[in-house]
Amino acid sequence: MDSKTLKRIDDLIEKSFQFWYDLRAKYGLGEHPISVTFYPFTYIAELSEDMANSLCKGNSRCRTILSAHYDEDDNIIKSIDCGVYWSYEDLYRLLIECELDYYRAFESVKFTLRHEMGHILDYKNRFIGKNIEEWINHSSGCEQAETLIPKLRKNASYMKRMRWYLMFNSLPCERQANELVGITEQDIIDDFKRTHRK
Repeated sequence: MDSKTLKRIDDLIEKSFQFWYDLRAKYGLGEHPISVTFYPFTYIAELSEDMANSLCKGNSRCRTILSAHYDEDDNIIKSIDCGVYWSYEDLYRLLIECELDYYRAFESVKFTLRHEMGHILDYKNRFIGKNIEEWINHSSGCEQAETLIPKLRKNASYMKRMRWYLMFNSLPCERQANELVGITEQDIIDDFKRTHRK
């Protein structure tokens, strides 16, 4: 990549960090160490097997990793650690989907980070003070629900891809995350249109 492209990507990442700080402040998490990490795909080889598997699964552009801390005497969750992880490869893919339009790409980054914040808020609201079994059952249910969505063919039409995107975002766990940060169906459609050509 030439230096101009690298500079624009660095600017996009810096703007993403600032947007994330603003989001954390908006939802009262400004003092919480919830980071966004952009990483090269080779970084996965340095991680634990559980963490590597978590980063490699799912359909998202980026992934939020959450871990519960609970008292083993009563299994009650005391706190939740969170981190958002976005590979450079997925960021480059987003840029390509947006036809190297950095404004469009940043709009999709903001949409995605809002959604990930929704997951964090959901888990913090739902599970602190609850038994770890509730967390395990909920997480398992979310993963099970994802498996029920039909797979898309590689050559699926524009409209079928949009319907799939709306279907994915209507899953209970995804819908709850969206609702907590005010993401509407129209926001989802707008994001799809930014990143897909007819």
